[in-house]
Amino acid sequence: TKQSTMAAESFSDEDVLLDNFQLQNLMQNGVPFLFLSLVKRPQQDPRIKNILSQAKAWDENKPTDMMMPILIVCDSGQESLKLAKELAGQGHKNAYAIRGGVPSLVEDN
Repeated sequence: TKQSTMAAESFSDEDVLLDNFQLQNLMQNGVPFLFLSLVKRPQQDPRIKNILSQAKAWDENKPTDMMMPILIVCDSGQESLKLAKELAGQGHKNAYAIRGGVPSLVEDN
């Protein structure tokens, strides 16, 4: 919607980007998070599969906790950045795009 697009524009890239160190730290500390992959067949990529194994399952029948971290990844980092900003604009306090997309992920998160 136009309102969410305007709200998304108020967030800088740095507000919603998560780098590999931050991702690893989050996973090693057992912080619960939701994971959204914009990549086709994410289960076939070992880098994504490892993240999926630690993510909480989405429950479409239940409202999303606006404080729950949501990690988003795509092939380049651009689409996930756009979506993270949109979610932040809708009030999600911890929506993050993984900086650099799938190529930036390390296999042994």
